[in-house]
Amino acid sequence: MEELFFQDSKEFLSNLTSQMIVKVYGDLETVNIGREQNLSDVVVEFFGDYIIKLKHGSYDVFISSSAASLSFIRDAKIYSEEDMISTVGYSDEYLKNIESLGRKYAPKNNMFDIKTITLLPGCVLILDEHGSVIQNTSWFDLLLETPNKYTLEKMKNSVNKYFESKKTFLLSSGGVDTAMLVNLLKNVKDISYASYYFDRTGGNNTPDDARRLLNAMIGEEKFRHDVFQLDCLYANENKIYEQDIDLNLMKRLNLVDTSSYVACGQNSDSIIAPGFVKSDSLLSAFSNWGLLGGVKAMIVNTMLVFFRWDFSRRVLKGIFFFLNLLLKLFSDKKIDYSVRGFYFGMFNTIPFVYSKRRINHDLHDSYETVCKLFLKKIKDDNSSLVLLRLYTYAVYAMQNQRGVKGSGYKYLLPFHSAYFLGYCLNREFSLSEIWNPKKPMIDFLRKEGLQRDFLFYRKDVERDAVDSQRN
Repeated sequence: MEELFFQDSKEFLSNLTSQMIVKVYGDLETVNIGREQNLSDVVVEFFGDYIIKLKHGSYDVFISSSAASLSFIRDAKIYSEEDMISTVGYSDEYLKNIESLGRKYAPKNNMFDIKTITLLPGCVLILDEHGSVIQNTSWFDLLLETPNKYTLEKMKNSVNKYFESKKTFLLSSGGVDTAMLVNLLKNVKDISYASYYFDRTGGNNTPDDARRLLNAMIGEEKFRHDVFQLDCLYANENKIYEQDIDLNLMKRLNLVDTSSYVACGQNSDSIIAPGFVKSDSLLSAFSNWGLLGGVKAMIVNTMLVFFRWDFSRRVLKGIFFFLNLLLKLFSDKKIDYSVRGFYFGMFNTIPFVYSKRRINHDLHDSYETVCKLFLKKIKDDNSSLVLLRLYTYAVYAMQNQRGVKGSGYKYLLPFHSAYFLGYCLNREFSLSEIWNPKKPMIDFLRKEGLQRDFLFYRKDVERDAVDSQRN
């Protein structure tokens, strides 16, 4: 193992004390940190968008929360992406990576000039007295191999505690993620729900789906549910990606410069069920998505579920070895049943399967960058799949936030609660998750009171078809 300042996050963070804290940026109040409380417990227990700066001997230490905005350190000060764009602009290297790899796979550690250090969510950054990087690695290794510590119930308590006294808007669909967030936030006194019309329903993405879910979960209580078109989204000048709809919502409601909060389930799929076709049952997988879509979903989800167990993973690796011999004769495709193959395949849109012609040097470098971020290293197990997706899709979503120091409204992703991440990194799988990858979340919702006969998914159609049915 390469020489690092520390090799175990729990041990390192537990040795840091509140007396070492120089400043806290963002959502965490220093009064909430007990004098004897370990920082390893603080980053897990307190949900929010924050960064803790400490002095450790001659070193500066920055600890970002699991839900922190993508932030940047320059001359020992913290900046948002908007700050850096206006100061130096994106680096040529980063723009080249964006062009060759896409926004999700371009390494974020080279976004600006060499004087600017990227601080990803859930990381510990250590700088020496000259501002040189001693270590910049994720602390998510402290969430591994402790399955009894992280539960959906603890996530609910942590997230609810953060939002309970805030004016909140929940971006809502009719899906499982929204249902979880409605359940988590139903005790928030000042909360409204907002839905948008999208090009496809995704099986549950129309405003009608959202209202059906809200009626089922909130019942007789009154609630505000606004519906908006996607037309005329406000662009955020100079950013290289399209702004998410949170900014559009706040501008429509004249809330940009207020202390309002937007909560969203964006990218939860990439954490608990890596983003593939979902269904309520085996039958609905085919009735909703068609024969081809259903077969594809069953194959991909089987590969994902079986990847969890050593025996089944080895068996499938053996089968794919012989399939690859045939593919070598008739195709440029390769089935790589490994974590690296998952990453390369997602770049090609199908996990574990990719075109050898499209795999280039930049993608190899991108994968190595991810591997270096995690202290326990990327291995062939389910936890590593979750960590890879956190780096790609999830960190990409974090770029929509305004920075921990940003004034005005805040955009938060509750599924980046450390309790939820810990749960997903340690949870057990069942075979039923082949056709219902979000079954653990649905089971939790039913235990919390959702009717057992409520179905989340229906036939996927284009928006024009939905509008014609309504008319």
